[in-house]
Amino acid sequence: MTWQASPRATAVALAGNLAAGVFTVFGLVATSDVLASLFAAGPTPDRVWAALPSLLLVAAATGLRGALLAGAGWAQARLKPLVERLAETRLFELTTRVELAAFDDHDFHNAMRRARDSGVPDTANVVETTIAAVTGAVGVLASAVALGLLHPALIPLSVAGAAVLAIRTGQMSLAALIQTMNRLYEAGLYFGDYLTFCRLARERLPAPPAALSPAAESAPPRLLTAENVTFTYPDADRPALSGVSVTVARGEVIALVGENGSGKTTLAKLLAGLYQPQEGTIRWDGVDLDAFDGDALRRRISVIAQDHTRWPLTVRENIVMGRPLEEDRLAAASAAAGADEVVARLPDGYDALLDRRFRGGHDLSGGQWQRIAVARGFYRDAALVIFDEPTSALDARAEHALFERIRGHADGRAIVLITHRLASVRYADRIYVLDGGTIAEQGTHAELMERDGLYAGLYELQASAYHQRVP
Repeated sequence: MTWQASPRATAVALAGNLAAGVFTVFGLVATSDVLASLFAAGPTPDRVWAALPSLLLVAAATGLRGALLAGAGWAQARLKPLVERLAETRLFELTTRVELAAFDDHDFHNAMRRARDSGVPDTANVVETTIAAVTGAVGVLASAVALGLLHPALIPLSVAGAAVLAIRTGQMSLAALIQTMNRLYEAGLYFGDYLTFCRLARERLPAPPAALSPAAESAPPRLLTAENVTFTYPDADRPALSGVSVTVARGEVIALVGENGSGKTTLAKLLAGLYQPQEGTIRWDGVDLDAFDGDALRRRISVIAQDHTRWPLTVRENIVMGRPLEEDRLAAASAAAGADEVVARLPDGYDALLDRRFRGGHDLSGGQWQRIAVARGFYRDAALVIFDEPTSALDARAEHALFERIRGHADGRAIVLITHRLASVRYADRIYVLDGGTIAEQGTHAELMERDGLYAGLYELQASAYHQRVP
């Protein structure tokens, strides 16, 4: 992984430490010559003058060793963030490619959290301690080599002094090596969590789809159908959906309504291709979703979730979010979501930073953030747009205006609307009422009210609250 992160920095770090070890040996041997000259018989000035060449060699070896270690340290400091970024990138690539249902598996989800919270940060520690271990091992080896070169002549006092210095250098390197190995073992345990999750994630990657023609992948879809789909979450004792069939045509607005836990959001995730049904099929114009490439499928779909992400970025970046910037399209999406009113109140407009932790940042209310999230969904200009409780934080006037815009946005698109506020779905082209993971009723608002079933009961229950007199 370190070589993939930066071959140059890896080579410099390793070569620098190895070369430093060579100069350590050279310096210890040259020290013996210095001591031999100083302990020789004769006048002191002559002995000092005789030791000067060896002393210069020791100084040069020490300086070169220091420079090599400094270069290796620079490479190591540069390598640590690169390796951590590579590990994080691989983690993101794997987590975005596995099926969403994998995260409903507690074991998989916990493995991902350990890899993210401990494994990725400790990749840098593994790099640091590994290089430190190499440095310590080189130091011990250099001292051993120096002792081997000095051993045949240990009787002279000068050589004995150099041997003592080599032994002390080896002891220090050995102590540092032992401490480093302990740190490396600890960091390796966390890094093992990262490697374990990568293995688990690769086992859960979906099979490559069958190749479709570019025309089939890029053609605007006309009809989305789900036939008898059944889906059960991992470790669940009953299906979240059972034998559900729905149809969404281009230009239509359909609504999914029902009580909590009835399967509305699960069905929306199946239609978006985020979940794969265990039984039944979901098709775009007769082509199974499994046949589409994941990126091609995601380009067709936009999801505005209730628990949208509040990115600490500018308004423009929050709306565009990875798509090519088109100012006209940005303005149209903002106007459709009512986010243009939010932008107009900000002193920096679309360049306003939406995070108070940064200087000049701004904080938005829940309703204002919801408008930004809706604008993000509109900006994608997808063939299928799924709104999951898009007005939960909006006031009544803003909610009514947004639903009117959603109806206007349906031109040329398929709209799936999930909401508990049944007054907002009266003008949907078709309403599916879910109960216990099955379709209990379907039809227009008028048809369902005439049927006087589950939908009519829920609608009248909500309507009655506005007519009750407060005692």
